[in-house]
Amino acid sequence: MTEHTKGPWTLDASRMVLAPNFTGELSAIVDRVRGGSPEQANANARLIAASPDLLVALKGLLADITEYQTLNNLGGEDNHWQVIARDAIAKAEG
Repeated sequence: MTEHTKGPWTLDASRMVLAPNFTGELSAIVDRVRGGSPEQANANARLIAASPDLLVALKGLLADITEYQTLNNLGGEDNHWQVIARDAIAKAEG
């Protein structure tokens, strides 16, 4: 599995998603998000730019919930939202 480009990812005014390259300079990850109305393209660009942060947050929340369930003998590791979270993480990580 190839790991995604490290964040933080940012969004410029032209809807290019940028991230630091190996030299630390910003370079385009996504060359201008298009499609739909300008408002929809902006919303899609914001979502793409936030995706590394969302992945980290989801993984952290899932780990915390699982630890809480284990420490308190609650079980339930296969509840609906945990299954969806694990599936989303797998989809993002390949």
